Amino acid sequence: KTASEIRPGHPLWFEGYSNELISAIASVESKYKHCCEEIQSKGTKCTTSSEKVCDFDKLIASYDKNGNKLSYGVMQINYVGTNKDWADSLAKEHCKKDSSGNYIKINNYNCNVLVGIAILQSKYKTFKDGCGKYPKISKACSTCKSNTAPYTPYSSYREVEAALRGYNGWGCDPDNSDPGYVEKIL
Repeated sequence: KTASEIRPGHPLWFEGYSNELISAIASVESKYKHCCEEIQSKGTKCTTSSEKVCDFDKLIASYDKNGNKLSYGVMQINYVGTNKDWADSLAKEHCKKDSSGNYIKINNYNCNVLVGIAILQSKYKTFKDGCGKYPKISKACSTCKSNTAPYTPYSSYREVEAALRGYNGWGCDPDNSDPGYVEKIL
């Protein structure tokens, strides 16, 4: 519902945006899970709760290779270091305040979706013309490709495909990223 409310003219809309795109991201990122009654193991395995707002320790999460929580909620928002500050800033900009006047954070389902859309929009604006002009990712841009058919080189991604690659990250090591992410979403 949250994603379907974004149409041309909405501050989060961008060319290529669709409710189906956001739904596909939520499916791949978390299998539509947000809150867990009980976390069974690291990653997306949990006893799903129907709650739309829960404490961060009950949010579905992904972990880095050292076992630290990295991303949270239905859209798997990276919430560590400067990314936490960015996510909080996007939440203040795009999510409502609660009944106490406090800004809602990404542990709220609808806010998590809106912040995910805002991140995707940012990646669209940055990478819509491709990744070649960004020195920090130039090696990945020039050498990496999808690990699923049609084995698309990262350098050929444009517009929504480039935004999706940016959303997941430009790495090509399957231990740290998902080289087939764009194709899974599409």
